[in-house]
Amino acid sequence: MVSSQPAVLVGDSLYWILKGGSECILEFDLQSESLAFVQMPVDRINVPCYTPMRADDGELGLLSVTGTTAQLWKRKAGCDGATPWWVGRTIELDKLLSLDSGESTWIQGFAEDKNLVFLCAGSSNFTVQLESLQLKKLSNPRMDRYHPFGSVYAAGNNNAFTLPV
Repeated sequence: MVSSQPAVLVGDSLYWILKGGSECILEFDLQSESLAFVQMPVDRINVPCYTPMRADDGELGLLSVTGTTAQLWKRKAGCDGATPWWVGRTIELDKLLSLDSGESTWIQGFAEDKNLVFLCAGSSNFTVQLESLQLKKLSNPRMDRYHPFGSVYAAGNNNAFTLPV
């Protein structure tokens, strides 16, 4: 079963989290129109909160949140052709968000082009820009899932288009 999270586009492929039994990532290559399975990092299989993302090197990444710690996972092809996962960065969210150590943090959404994650901590919603670690508390009430969109204008045209951010 495919997760309710939206797919992420990385290079020429779309990625979804598959749930139920053996959790992994489903890859659809847009060029070859083929499907493949990407194994999750062994440490992340039982973590309830994660989302695929584009890593800073443009390859497939994974953002996972456990308690008040976020980890940015990366895959890197080795000389033997294997592509193991490794932790590229660890972010202590309790220091950024001033959370109690007992409060859990959940991923509510991810804006891939902005590298911006929407988080819920306690009864509050936040955004964290993953490169600069800039934090913004959102004033709207707690929501279960965010699907970020932005508006753009075509040059010489006064019509606005709504596109995914």
